Amino acid sequence: MCVIGGINNYTAALQDSSSSYNRTESLLFLAHFLGDVHQPMHCGRTADLGGNTILVTWYSTAKTNLHKVWDDKVIQKALRKFYKDDLSTMIDAIKLNLTENWSTEENQWAACSTQTTTCADRYAEESAELSCPAYVGVEQYSNLEGAPS
Repeated sequence: MCVIGGINNYTAALQDSSSSYNRTESLLFLAHFLGDVHQPMHCGRTADLGGNTILVTWYSTAKTNLHKVWDDKVIQKALRKFYKDDLSTMIDAIKLNLTENWSTEENQWAACSTQTTTCADRYAEESAELSCPAYVGVEQYSNLEGAPS
């Protein structure tokens, strides 16, 4: 999977102080790829280009594709529903989860590196497992109104 290679490549570049990679650029790409590997459409079916060819309607108004629903629409819906469209509040909640609420799980997040398996492999496997349920009830031109957010 290309995204796994990207994660491993930029992680190695950041760990190697003699690397010729631009460290800021490496960190930006790493953050992007870590987001990608946690999105089920990036680790699921290839026949429909990760949901890009499945056209849907999101809450009866926005015509889009299933991939975009997972990339943007679910996050936008959560931002409106749970954070009253206040991005700063959403960011603060995520920070709180990472630094306090989930801090006891921190060791598990990096406890996957072996000689044959990297954390990126594990993240992709978890996303692949979620990709099949992400398609349940979705057909071409489905209306995803009332879908979980």
